[in-house]
This record gives sequence, C-alpha cells and structure tokens, in this order.
Amino acid sequence: MFFPLKSAFLLGLAAISVASPIANADAASASAGEVAYANNLFARAKVPEMVKCRDKEYSKADINNALSQARTAQSQGGVGGFPKFFGNEGKDRKPVFPNIPKSTNLYEYPLKKDSAWTGGAKDPVRVVMKEDYSYAGVMGHTPDVSNAYKKCA
Repeated sequence: MFFPLKSAFLLGLAAISVASPIANADAASASAGEVAYANNLFARAKVPEMVKCRDKEYSKADINNALSQARTAQSQGGVGGFPKFFGNEGKDRKPVFPNIPKSTNLYEYPLKKDSAWTGGAKDPVRVVMKEDYSYAGVMGHTPDVSNAYKKCA
C-alpha cells in the first residue's frame, strides 16, 4: 500500500495556496464610531445624468468637461489655484461625502455650465474628484457660511 508521492505533494500545495483571511490592521486604530476601511473595496461613483446645485442644473457633459479640464490644468501646473485639495468637511466638520473614506485625497475644480472652466470668474459649484480624476460628487459653497460646503444632488 503505497500512497503516491505526487498526489501528496499536490494536496500539500493546494492546502497552502488557499487564501486565508488576515486581520484588518487599521481596525484597531479606528476611534469609537469610526469605521476602518483598509481592506474594503469601494465602487466608483457614476457620473449622474444631471445634478442640481444652487438653482442651476449641470449635465453629465458639464461634469465630464470639468473632470477633463482639471486633468489638463493640473498637467500645466494648475489654473487659478485649481484643482485644489478638498478636505471633505462641511458645516460642523461633518463630511460632505460621508461614503468616502477619510483617508481618500479629494480635489475640487469649478463646474461651469455648457463649457469647462479655464480661469477667470467662477461659480461656487465644484466637481469633486479623487486623485485619479474619477468622479466623487458635486458640492457647492454655501452662501451664508464662509468656507462651508453642501453636497448637491
């Protein structure tokens, strides 16, 4: 009664190749009420067909134009200080986009209707993007509070 060595070897390889879960290293460092996101996957936000913000409607094309122009502006060293870092904090230091992990670097770029902003006067509405220029959302500066932001829908 011989046990084939080849079968035992393959069984051993199969046993060690199975993925084993690992502890989330960031979970222990998360403070009370905070969620650790280190090992989670997040779906990309889809650019909506239309967003209404501060009594104006912006189309999917307007948003895509702003995302494209932000990439161009950044490659040229920026235009009028944009794209610029967006800390994702609104009034009372609550996140404007609560579904985005705190560790994600976000940037804002002025959103303009029917064309891309290339400098000069700008509306207080911004497209918000991640470092890879993927869409995160649209927000507007609130008129009544300095440096406060509100998510647009």
